[in-house]
Amino acid sequence: MGTAEELPILVGVDGSEPSLAAVRWAAAEGRRLGRPLRLVHSYLGPMLAAPMVTPPYAWLPDSLREDAEKLVQHAVGVARSAAPDVHVTSEVVSGPTGSLLVDMSGSAHLVVVGHRGHGGFASLLLGSVATALVAHAHCPTVVVRSAPDETGPVVVGVDGSAQSQAALEYAFAAADLRGVPLRVVYAWQPPPPPRRADVHYDPAEIETAHRHEVRSWVQPVHDKYPHVPVENFLIAGQPATSLVDAGRDASLLVIGSRGRGGFTGMLLGSVSQQVIHHASGAVAVIR
Repeated sequence: MGTAEELPILVGVDGSEPSLAAVRWAAAEGRRLGRPLRLVHSYLGPMLAAPMVTPPYAWLPDSLREDAEKLVQHAVGVARSAAPDVHVTSEVVSGPTGSLLVDMSGSAHLVVVGHRGHGGFASLLLGSVATALVAHAHCPTVVVRSAPDETGPVVVGVDGSAQSQAALEYAFAAADLRGVPLRVVYAWQPPPPPRRADVHYDPAEIETAHRHEVRSWVQPVHDKYPHVPVENFLIAGQPATSLVDAGRDASLLVIGSRGRGGFTGMLLGSVSQQVIHHASGAVAVIR
């Protein structure tokens, strides 16, 4: 394992268009960060007679590895076309993709995958490999659905939790790196009208209090990145829908893996799951 400054961007590839979109995104990010790419493709053999059983990896035919080598070399060519100055290495391994990439993420700066790859059901919005990574990876995970507008703002969702603060730090750094504005999104639910005559509150005062709270989260990080233009958006609505809508023109949408509420043992919050399933472009999940 190299030093933190030497850690590569890990990219899972399988030859599908979403995975090649991930390769192109990762190559551009590698150029921005000055980091190498490590492209990895894993393969499994055909099922044996017993359902849902794969043969031991040592028994896999040479032709499978040869096909895998061709596939990953094509991905290397895509990466080098996208960013000729980025150093690219490739690796072909046998085994289940999700668990292999989770293990490899421990020695990566960032792991990048397409939202869905080959196999599975066409109606699924998120593939099993992406699902495993956003829940278990040891470093930030970026899920790429389509090529984002690189001139768009970086958008980040905040709620005051520790993981949303980590997402805010990541988003400021990403916006600074790209030279684009940062759009901070906080979704809140206005309280229902009071049911008692002796209870009074002003919705405008509640919104003002929320704005002060968001500024208190944002300002300490903004002080580290004073040149990044920042705009705070308070949206009265559901968090996931608000973030997906706010991120439609984003160069990158950044979220924490879990926010306030939920169960402590959950690895991925419900808002994060919905955003990853439905957002366009590229979504970074920060743990």
